[in-house]
Amino acid sequence: MVTERMGIGPDPLGDNGYDVAGIPLASSRAAAIQAIDLTRATQRPAAKVLLVERGQMAQSSPIGNHLKTLGADVCSINYAGYETILEDPTPAEPQLGTLARIVSWIDDLAPSPMADGNLSAKAPEPARPIAGPHFEELPVRFGPDERLFGVLCRPLGRTSLAIAVLANSGRDYHIGWGRAAVEQARALAARGIASLRFDAGGIGDSPASANAPAEVLYSDETIADMGHAIDYVEQLDAGPIALVGRCSGAYAAFQAAVQDVRVRNVVVINIMRFVWDPRETVAEAVQSAHRTISGSVAMLFSKRSLRRLLSGNLRFKTAAAFVSKRLARMVSLKPSEILAGGPGQQLYKEGHRRFQTLESRGVGLAMLFAEGDHALGEFRTYMGRKGARLRRYPSASISIIPDADHNFTHSGARARLTNVLCDVLAAPASSPSRN
Repeated sequence: MVTERMGIGPDPLGDNGYDVAGIPLASSRAAAIQAIDLTRATQRPAAKVLLVERGQMAQSSPIGNHLKTLGADVCSINYAGYETILEDPTPAEPQLGTLARIVSWIDDLAPSPMADGNLSAKAPEPARPIAGPHFEELPVRFGPDERLFGVLCRPLGRTSLAIAVLANSGRDYHIGWGRAAVEQARALAARGIASLRFDAGGIGDSPASANAPAEVLYSDETIADMGHAIDYVEQLDAGPIALVGRCSGAYAAFQAAVQDVRVRNVVVINIMRFVWDPRETVAEAVQSAHRTISGSVAMLFSKRSLRRLLSGNLRFKTAAAFVSKRLARMVSLKPSEILAGGPGQQLYKEGHRRFQTLESRGVGLAMLFAEGDHALGEFRTYMGRKGARLRRYPSASISIIPDADHNFTHSGARARLTNVLCDVLAAPASSPSRN
């Protein structure tokens, strides 16, 4: 599914083909999992067993029936929404009803507080930091009603030179795609830079606010949550504040940096939009993030896609509409249209106004792109095909990272991105990056 939607092949540095979304699985472990057959168990795993299964399987489960013959009290419930997750995980939503039934089942197993005479629930112990060779990490909650969750990573045994706020990329929670945010945070700590990798409302471990829109990506709500994260790290007195984000997270970081005078540096990675185009939907922006137009056309007319079209399993009109809309946006932002006026000119002027706002405050703006990524088209819209207009902004810079997809999925690509990010924020940590 990941390969088809995003065109990600096996990691060239991996020792097998069991790498999914940047997360490796050793071939020996995969083989061990494949060998598991619960219908051959000779004793029940527990007195009570909960099975959460797909569709009709919950009614006549081979596993459930076998465990019942072993004397287990088996409860089976349907995993609502499972098929949606397989088809397209991006718009899929957590099935709160299913989760509530799981929690209720577990809660029924717990002894009553009255059983041992203890009428009050025991208060949870405070979180303790974990220490690595050069870092320590602590889970934190902050923001209104402590609604937002994050992990604070600090250099071990030394004062931090600066602190970076790492935003979500899409709906990837605070570890990042392929655990990229974890790798980046710990590498930054080795260079003396603290960080907060956190979940904005409606993503990961941070519930959405009461007024949040149905789609939080590219929303004002997410930008406001970046402000709450800035409030939190400012209180730590950990040095100048930098914002870091990729794709939709880059958009949130860029807008927050423009709005908040406390930000000293901002690093945007494969940023798809400097200014939101009201003619576009979030669904279109998310869909366009992982491929170039040429790549989309090639996929549309590939042998596999043609076979799916003939079998009725490919929605040709949907795919063709996406390509045509992306081409229309590119045409609408060409220099001729910009000079002639209209929506394209408004976007162009507003984009440069935001660049100038950062420049006037001396904020370092580092733009990092995967080589050949679709996001480079957005950069060229404002800075020209060869980036000549970037010279207007001495505090801004651009770096192209080779051999990487939009998400920096493969381990080598993530390592190259992390090295560039560390160099940008640590050279020196207290000063804006320079072109």
